[in-house]
Amino acid sequence: MGFDSAGNPLVRASFPIGDSGHSSVEVWLVKSATVAIKLLAATGDVPSPGGVAAIDRHGVWLSGFDPSVWLYAAGSIRMVATVVEIGDFHIAGGCFP
Repeated sequence: MGFDSAGNPLVRASFPIGDSGHSSVEVWLVKSATVAIKLLAATGDVPSPGGVAAIDRHGVWLSGFDPSVWLYAAGSIRMVATVVEIGDFHIAGGCFP
């Protein structure tokens, strides 16, 4: 997916759930070769984050596949907005007050 502000990889794993057509999604923060922290586990047709879009003083912004906007900050990841899609959707940069 990308990297956090300290340069640690954020990794998304997706695997099918039987023949249901749904997937299970996990997002991990990899701290070292032997340490990874699970940040998110989702199953079915629920929103999930995609790639890293921007990093600013608030944290790491991610775009979702559905489309949605996610924020990784203070050790957790959460969806902060959904978007009514009109064509392509991209996060262009960090949040500025």
